[in-house]
Amino acid sequence: MMNVREDGILFMLVDANGNPVDRGDELTDFRGNPSVLDSAECPRHSGSTGRVNNYYPSVYNLKWKEL
Repeated sequence: MMNVREDGILFMLVDANGNPVDRGDELTDFRGNPSVLDSAECPRHSGSTGRVNNYYPSVYNLKWKEL
């Protein structure tokens, strides 16, 4: 999943291995609960982590990679 921040910087959501993650992909949170990726917002500024399904990306062992 790719998102563009307001300042034009492009971000890609990736898993722990650096593989891209897309809407509809199955996720597992840190407790082992299954989920499906249905929403994601890239970081709004350098101190932000963004959101995945309204949680921090680390909940699903994901991160936003700046392209």
